[in-house]
Amino acid sequence: MRRSYSEMSEQDRQKALSELVSLQEVCDYLETDSKFVFILMSEKKLPGWLVGGTWKFHLDEIDEWLGDIGGKDAVKAHKEDWDRRKKEAQQAQSVK
Repeated sequence: MRRSYSEMSEQDRQKALSELVSLQEVCDYLETDSKFVFILMSEKKLPGWLVGGTWKFHLDEIDEWLGDIGGKDAVKAHKEDWDRRKKEAQQAQSVK
């Protein structure tokens, strides 16, 4: 069972913080850009933590999430779908 940060000992807090990776590291790991990572987070699809004003991620949570969705290929497919829908919306706006 996962404890909240406030319930952790100082030693456990330091260990948890040392296991976090940056937004750029997650982008590199998922082979995508930060804008799409924020889209995934806004859709409640990607687990992330705001720590001191900076987004951080646990790679084990990212790996678990990837397993749930079908891997990095699913991320790429979702991004392609998102880009397609965005382009269609922009084209529809320019027609009006």
